[in-house]
Amino acid sequence: MTGLAAAQTTAPATTPSATPSTTSSEAGAKPGLQRVDSSSLVMTLYTADPADVRASKLMGTNVYNLKDENIGEVSDLVIDNGKTIKAVVVSVGGFLGMGERDVAISPASIVLSEQRDGSFRLVVNTTKDDLKKATPFNLGDVDKAGPNAGKSGDAASLKK
Repeated sequence: MTGLAAAQTTAPATTPSATPSTTSSEAGAKPGLQRVDSSSLVMTLYTADPADVRASKLMGTNVYNLKDENIGEVSDLVIDNGKTIKAVVVSVGGFLGMGERDVAISPASIVLSEQRDGSFRLVVNTTKDDLKKATPFNLGDVDKAGPNAGKSGDAASLKK
């Protein structure tokens, strides 16, 4: 899966010929919400790459394991500072929406392939039992924002 990227250069609005400088995020500023100065922000357009996938195409997509068992479905994506997909949130367990819970899986742990009909298939090397033991992921933690917001356990914690 590819992450989101945004490139920005800045130039004062009153002097279009000024030399661009880096944005505060490029200069090593702290991540998170920052004050936007309209005189220092220039929009940059993006051109699609053939390997790109829209997030809307992944929402609700079933996730399978190596035994071809349906282990859940994509319910959300966690995007770090608006630029990189940090986690794919998968709803697992439950029946007819009852008892479901979310787990956050690193995109590096997921194989994404496009099917002949244009849909996507996501595959993870795990079992249903491992996901039942996984640390639940609370989307509300991401909304609170902070240095540890939304972090969950690693694969070693699944075996406990």
